[in-house]
Amino acid sequence: MLDRSTVLQSVYHAIDAANEQLPPQDAISKTPTALLYGGSGPLDSLGLVSLVFALENRIETDFGHTLSLMAESTAAANASGNDPFRTVETLVDWLVILLPASKAAA
Repeated sequence: MLDRSTVLQSVYHAIDAANEQLPPQDAISKTPTALLYGGSGPLDSLGLVSLVFALENRIETDFGHTLSLMAESTAAANASGNDPFRTVETLVDWLVILLPASKAAA
């Protein structure tokens, strides 16, 4: 099974990259409960795209997998009714499931 703390660190690295593109007042907190998108989350659609781009690059660097997270997130949200980009924790939970599946497909 994939190490959750490694995935969390990858997400935090992607947050660092995304925060460089965001105004300081919209910076994403590096905590598991930090809201990302939707509701009172700090990201608008452009900020979400920036985070997704940074995260896809980080996943490729850290795990050697190429993923299309926006396509995968749409399928996940439709299947479960939950948006994987709601919080840092939901994003990590989703990636822990998604990455082993991508490993099997590679």
